Amino acid sequence: KGNYNDGAVDESLSGDSYFLKLAFEPEIAERYYLGVGINYYAANYKTLIVNSVQSDISYKNTWIYPSLSFSYRY
Repeated sequence: KGNYNDGAVDESLSGDSYFLKLAFEPEIAERYYLGVGINYYAANYKTLIVNSVQSDISYKNTWIYPSLSFSYRY
């Protein structure tokens, strides 16, 4: 769910979303790990409410993006 309000317009979007991450994080030194991953996020918006008026919509956003990680495990 997302909300927006600029003082004149009160807007709310609702729907569903999901997130998937595939990653590889090998040990590079004792207790130190460095990793890479690919992330997938999809959001499907189904309802829009603007100033208390509800509308059914069909809007989709999809993102695919990389990630890096570095960790120390004690």
